[in-house]
Amino acid sequence: LVIVGVLTLLAIWYQAKKTAEATKAMRDGLPLQKSAADAALKNAQAVINAERPWMIIELAPPTPAVPREGYLEFRAWNRGRTPAEITNYQGDFFYHGIDEEFAAEPQFRPLERLYREYISPGNSVGIYDFSLSGSLPPDQWEWMQKERKRLYFKGRIVYRDLITYEEHESRFCYWLSPAPGVGLLLGGDRNWNKYT
Repeated sequence: LVIVGVLTLLAIWYQAKKTAEATKAMRDGLPLQKSAADAALKNAQAVINAERPWMIIELAPPTPAVPREGYLEFRAWNRGRTPAEITNYQGDFFYHGIDEEFAAEPQFRPLERLYREYISPGNSVGIYDFSLSGSLPPDQWEWMQKERKRLYFKGRIVYRDLITYEEHESRFCYWLSPAPGVGLLLGGDRNWNKYT
């Protein structure tokens, strides 16, 4: 009986030792498993980003008569691989002092969409257009020079991708140079021009 008891205790001790070694090996492997899971998640996100729509703001080339005359057009092009569901877009112009700071976030007036609109890859939607000769009085440039103001254009498009149904936003902000033939220059604060 004593021999059987000793052998039983040795078997229990051996089993406990092996269990402790297996537990330690599993605990040591957890960081590697987490790293592998994080890498797999990043890879999946890269695939989703490659397949989703990307609405990129592009400007129609201004006419040579800018800034005194001409027509400006801001369009959002779907440069991604899948359609985008447009939930909101808007644009506006405003005057801003040359030495004035910009707010951290631009303000956009609310706009309610009456119907769903989808933009397939390679197609676009007009966000905002502006006729320089039809919208500005003749003495406007003199007033801007005297008051040290610039003419700015801002806008955005909000859209959903149809893979994850996640909402994204593209924003723009440009100012119009008074120098002949220069046209629009990127302006505003960092958050006024971004793509999500």
